[in-house]
Amino acid sequence: MGMTKVIKLVLATHNQHKTNELKMIIDSVLGMRASDYIVSAEEMRLPDVEETETSLQANAELKATSVYKQTGLPSLADDSGLIIDLMGQAPGIFSARWSGTHGDDQANRRLVLNQLADIPLDKRTAHFETACVLALPDANVSSKSTAKSHQPDSIIRPKSTSTSLSLRLVTSIGINAGKIIDQEIGENGFGYDAIFVSDEFPDRTQAQLAVFEKNSISHRARAVAGLFKELLTVFG
Repeated sequence: MGMTKVIKLVLATHNQHKTNELKMIIDSVLGMRASDYIVSAEEMRLPDVEETETSLQANAELKATSVYKQTGLPSLADDSGLIIDLMGQAPGIFSARWSGTHGDDQANRRLVLNQLADIPLDKRTAHFETACVLALPDANVSSKSTAKSHQPDSIIRPKSTSTSLSLRLVTSIGINAGKIIDQEIGENGFGYDAIFVSDEFPDRTQAQLAVFEKNSISHRARAVAGLFKELLTVFG
């Protein structure tokens, strides 16, 4: 049986790609091995939260609040979207399900490429945007968490806490500007990475970048970096 470690942060996601990326980003931003004390909502067997709001920030707030209230632990949620200027800010909040099936990255990329097929490359400007929301205990209100420490190799879902559990939300926005090319290139990354070229690496798609290169300019990394002080209090 592995050594017991206190869980300090729950990532409000069931997406393994996002979980892996967020753990690496948080380690890099804080300069410490924080990922040893982080689990995802999927690992804790929490129900997935339906994204019913009309903005990235509101969806992130919804997810972070839900996970915090179920666990009593600091919770980090993000909602990210690809925003294409000529498409009226679409896909936006519908980025993960643009083709009609949630999480079908290849179908989503193909649909975007088809929709922009007649548009010159210099007109295909776009950006990724992430809203990161960290749900924390409200320091001004005394409350008891029912969440327990867990074995890292055998995560057990904790009992739900009261929905009146006091919390505060801290939000950070990250932007990564670039353009959509006319074909898929690269094997790394996920989502729309294979068709997106960042202004900061104009010779390669994000799916061609090394992990450290992508995390140096990604919308998600920039949003997490904006929460540096609050994350230090979680892992300090």
